[in-house]
Amino acid sequence: MTYDLSLSISSSEEVGVDVLRIKFLDIAQFACRDFGGGLTQLMHLSVDKLDSGFDRMRYQLSDLEDNKLSFCFSSFSVD
Repeated sequence: MTYDLSLSISSSEEVGVDVLRIKFLDIAQFACRDFGGGLTQLMHLSVDKLDSGFDRMRYQLSDLEDNKLSFCFSSFSVD
């Protein structure tokens, strides 16, 4: 069994603003803190390629500013 995560990102919470939708496939090691309860800002996200030897986990996404979000994933698609 695998898990996918869909993330919608926009520059504002106003109606009509363009939204980027990213679907992360086969996620693992998901961690979040101080998340939800209204608008959650993720200011600096980083994606690093992993050389861990695990075939499934190829990349790691992390929030560089406040460590609010982190997970590993195998691939992604953009809608």
